[in-house]
Amino acid sequence: MNAPAASAPLRRSSLFSLSLALFCLLSISVSAAFAQPKNPVPPIAPLDPNVAEQEARALVANLLGQKPAANTTNTGTLILTSRQSDKRQVQLRFDVVATATNWQNVYETISTNGLPAGEKLTVIHTDNQPNEYVLESTTPGATNRTVKSLAGNAAMIPFAGSDFWLADLGLEFLHWPKQRLLKHHQMSHSTICDELESINPQSAPGAYVKVISYIAVESGGIVEAQAYDAKDNLLKQFVPKKFEKVNGQWQVKEVRMENPRERSKSLLHFDPEP
Repeated sequence: MNAPAASAPLRRSSLFSLSLALFCLLSISVSAAFAQPKNPVPPIAPLDPNVAEQEARALVANLLGQKPAANTTNTGTLILTSRQSDKRQVQLRFDVVATATNWQNVYETISTNGLPAGEKLTVIHTDNQPNEYVLESTTPGATNRTVKSLAGNAAMIPFAGSDFWLADLGLEFLHWPKQRLLKHHQMSHSTICDELESINPQSAPGAYVKVISYIAVESGGIVEAQAYDAKDNLLKQFVPKKFEKVNGQWQVKEVRMENPRERSKSLLHFDPEP
């Protein structure tokens, strides 16, 4: 089944499936109604700074307020391409777990094929609290399993050797205190979006300093996200890609994370839902 002509946004109701992206990743469905503007969108005047912050806070609160209604499980393949065009693959399992006090995204490698063995990431989401990232891993040849609890900049490390950082899988940028709506009605991937700027107030060397994300006006989903360093260089770009129609609904088939600095990219390919 071919994808729709226009790139489809991730819906707000499915943000917990991403965790994003990000950027973002479990059983994500997208709307089949891709409304396109009949006329060019007129230029929009810059927003008043106070209004921009107020609207950004409301937008982010709405995004973070989405929670899973039930536990779900899915599988997929992580495909890594390096600057030498070498490709590696690893099978993944994804779980969404709702509890009485929080909800969790669990990402676990099934088969590593040369990637770091036995990695399992649990992103713990609690209302009005920072994300907690629990990373479990086993070093090849070792018998002991290492468990680390991470937060903030410390979570900006690769998952399973990919271009997806732990923080990407938790949409960490939405938890930063400084949020500002830059523009209304910007076009991104043939979708009318609001442009959101998220600033990391305590960035560390190599970490994201700023993320620009495009939020679909109609569905409220993330269409694209771009992460920058302290010199305003593009570090990462997250884009949902291929789509497939299953049981009358469009589902994300593939999500791409590009790393221009390393000239690498990671594709997360989802198995179709039954």
